[in-house]
Amino acid sequence: MANLTKHMLNEAGFDARLTWLGTKRIAYNYNEHPSLSVDNHMICTVIHNGKKYFLDPTEKYNTFGEYAERIQGQQVLIEDGDNYILEKIPIMSNKDNRQKKKTKLRLDGEILKGNSNWDYHGESRAYLLYNINYTDSDKLDEALTYHISKDNKNFKLENLKTTDFNDRDKPFGISYDFELKNAATVFGDEIYVDLDYYKEYSKSVFKERKQDYQFSHKLLLEQEVELEIPQGYKAGELPEGMNEKFDDFSFVVDYRLSGNKILYSKKITVDNAVVKTSDFDKWNNAIKKLDENYQNQIVFIKK
Repeated sequence: MANLTKHMLNEAGFDARLTWLGTKRIAYNYNEHPSLSVDNHMICTVIHNGKKYFLDPTEKYNTFGEYAERIQGQQVLIEDGDNYILEKIPIMSNKDNRQKKKTKLRLDGEILKGNSNWDYHGESRAYLLYNINYTDSDKLDEALTYHISKDNKNFKLENLKTTDFNDRDKPFGISYDFELKNAATVFGDEIYVDLDYYKEYSKSVFKERKQDYQFSHKLLLEQEVELEIPQGYKAGELPEGMNEKFDDFSFVVDYRLSGNKILYSKKITVDNAVVKTSDFDKWNNAIKKLDENYQNQIVFIKK
């Protein structure tokens, strides 16, 4: 793929060159170990107007200027006649991989009804589109429905729409309307509602692991939920939420009252795609608090 990319660009008049590198699976670099053991991958570099552009043709769903986590920050060796050029792939932030879910809800008896919009950027988009690409076209709606509903038979999905699977220059979007049965519990004059359906990273603690944990990419997961207060009811005391922030990761959960609506927000970040063994206790304690928050319910009290 790198050879083909180079020669097509050469034919088009560009200065394109073969480029060797080791992904993050390789523990060596060219300065320390100048040998064939350093690299397990090849890409193409275009030098244009004094600037280098790195092109990885094995990445089908990254837009121009995006780089997969596995090569970010890695040293590359670029062909240069009888010589060579050493450079590094730029490092991207977790903001480039943002995944955001926005949901509006209302209660109809014990049924939650609403609509939701999801946006995927960068590596989160590429990961989802890879899965879609390997799904048979006649089973795509079924696969997306499973991805959204988590195979919950109480979840009824309608008006499912997506953006263009083949447009890599824009975020990938999913929108849908839905009903979720048995989503509220009524006890006398009170209604109890669980606002977080997905509960990402619940129970994700490290127990016996002895090495750092490497995520597939840097994470920025954002969720916003807006729930209308049912007519004839008022909101009870809202849960406290949480704000656990560390050097490499954070968990923030917030509940607010705004007019006749409850606003719930959640933000999970892993800034460098790694949780170090020295941070396992901090991570585990934060996950414990996150799980406690996931048990919180919104209470509506009849006026």
